[in-house]
Amino acid sequence: MTKCPNSKSFKFQIGQMSGKAGCTTSKKSKKTSAPIFRLKRCEMVVLCTFALFIRFTMAIHWNTEKLNKYLSRIDGAILAGRYNLALKLAHRCLRQYYRNFITTNAIPTEQTQGDNVRVMAVYICKHLMSHFRKYEIPYSERRLMFISLVSNVIFLSAMNLSSDTDDFFADKALATYARENVYAIISYLMRYFT
Repeated sequence: MTKCPNSKSFKFQIGQMSGKAGCTTSKKSKKTSAPIFRLKRCEMVVLCTFALFIRFTMAIHWNTEKLNKYLSRIDGAILAGRYNLALKLAHRCLRQYYRNFITTNAIPTEQTQGDNVRVMAVYICKHLMSHFRKYEIPYSERRLMFISLVSNVIFLSAMNLSSDTDDFFADKALATYARENVYAIISYLMRYFT
């Protein structure tokens, strides 16, 4: 490990250790105290950076637990009659998963379209088609266009909900359509391309 110039040491104790190796004892009282570790400022920065990296990577990792959490929230909104909320949650779930899928698979995209779900869906479809062609896997392009079509419907519905006019309201059929198709798309991508 490299040394930092002008670094000060930090002292901290880790728990009470009684009679184990590494403990310091005083000659008068025969009591043991916890070992004192000295870390320099640069070592603390490295440890903190590593902890933030672990926390960040765990936060963006998608698994079935995170998908089920979103789906249960969408189901709860549908059961409560809050169809606009269910549609917004479906849109958020797709946006977060697509963003994660694009970054983990290193799909080249334009930076200006970072939060646009329908543009991200087109990039993902192109990536999947090129993957199937590369490995000569016979797969219908129409089925992959389903991902783009559903993403487009959910994106436009969510944008109509967030507009200033109150002319558009989601109904139970649209909310259920969004929930079922979000589940179908994400579970398909998680099963075969993660």
